[in-house]
Amino acid sequence: MKNFLSTTKGKIIAGAVTLALIAGVIVLIILLNMGYRNIRVADLTGTSRVTSMLSVSDAFKGQNLVSGDNVEVFEKSSLTLALDSDKHVVASELTKFSVEAFGAEGKDTRTIIHLETGTISNQIDNKLLPSESYVVESPNASMSVRGTIFTVNVYYDNNGRCHTAVEVKEGTVELTEKGTDKVKTLNAGESASVVSRVENIENSSVNSSGNSGGNGSYSPVSDFEYKYNDELGGIEITKYIGNDEVVNVPAEIEGKPVVVVGGFSESNVTSVTIPDGCKEIKSLAFFRCEELTSVEVPDSVTKIHDGAFKLCKKLKSVRIPDGVTSIEIGVFHGCEELTDITIPNSVKEIKLDAFNGCCALKSIEIPDSVTSIGQCAFSGGTGLKSITIPGSVTRIGEYAFVGIRLTSLIIENGVKEIGKGAFESCAEIMSIEIPDSVTKIEEQAFLGCKATITYKGRTYTEDNYSELYTE
Repeated sequence: MKNFLSTTKGKIIAGAVTLALIAGVIVLIILLNMGYRNIRVADLTGTSRVTSMLSVSDAFKGQNLVSGDNVEVFEKSSLTLALDSDKHVVASELTKFSVEAFGAEGKDTRTIIHLETGTISNQIDNKLLPSESYVVESPNASMSVRGTIFTVNVYYDNNGRCHTAVEVKEGTVELTEKGTDKVKTLNAGESASVVSRVENIENSSVNSSGNSGGNGSYSPVSDFEYKYNDELGGIEITKYIGNDEVVNVPAEIEGKPVVVVGGFSESNVTSVTIPDGCKEIKSLAFFRCEELTSVEVPDSVTKIHDGAFKLCKKLKSVRIPDGVTSIEIGVFHGCEELTDITIPNSVKEIKLDAFNGCCALKSIEIPDSVTSIGQCAFSGGTGLKSITIPGSVTRIGEYAFVGIRLTSLIIENGVKEIGKGAFESCAEIMSIEIPDSVTKIEEQAFLGCKATITYKGRTYTEDNYSELYTE
């Protein structure tokens, strides 16, 4: 052996082994300094993908991730990521992000969520120490927090500008526009957006040679950018580029029916009529149209995508057509003056944030067709005084009715689960009866309530609500 090590080949091998050992020690030291962060998939629906340095795989509940992993959430899917024991990231469909997590839980942790596109909701239960940080980075902004609940949405308009919109539900967020010294502090109930000045996506083509379907009352085709939608076999409006406040979308362009409407976000329109034959309203179609008061939606529409009317603060009423089967994520989020809406019997799901912040909504009837009410679906709807949860609903989602001034709550027999914080701070209800069909009541479901609760022959008050919780 000694003779072998004295040879040239032996010296090379010995040197390689020594370098490998040194590299291993260095990596070990780095890992020890970084500490260990528990990052795992806490919940998911549909399909998501996790890409790490060494592999690509479909996400699954309970999956452990490491710092640097990338996550992509596909259409009609959602994913909840738990970081340590007190931080959660809820990613909506069509969202891409990556996670950097340093330090050890309970010590000097640093967390950075790099949001490429889509929507995430962030919940940090415990206030961070001065030596800790939690930051969400979008392509054109960063949001740093101490301990809060906030939502970030990133999307690109047809002029290639990146929009980052942030809304704070609890706590405080510092919003910084990248490349500038602009820092804005947002408190609970406040929202703001950053629009990048970098145009990195080619403009959609504009063709002004269309027609108005023979109806002179239609807005001119030159006011729209559009494209042909192969899947639906018609024209998709991608952007409104006119200056009118009252818009009547053409029924046809170039002899083809208009089947999808989108692209009105942040315009100054006050009233829009969508033509018969339209089948879908795109995601964020009317996002932050702050002067919009009315929209005529025809019966032909069967899909209203995520955030379609989000932050339309003056929108007072919308009729949802009978063919719509789901109130999608954040569709009416922040519609502060919405007072009148009817949910048709075709609707089966009311998803995450659907009516969050609709503070003027005085009453709403949930039909027997609905089987699930999503997270924060009605939170902040302070005008609601009474609500009946039909027995068809199997689960009332986390924080679904948090902070509402309900005086009457009826939960019908058939409901099976009441999520975490579902009725938190609903302090004006005096009595609640929970049917025997309920088998799961998550922690803090009634935190901050004053009601006397009757459940399975027992009576509970705020002093012993904890005995209600099954987990």
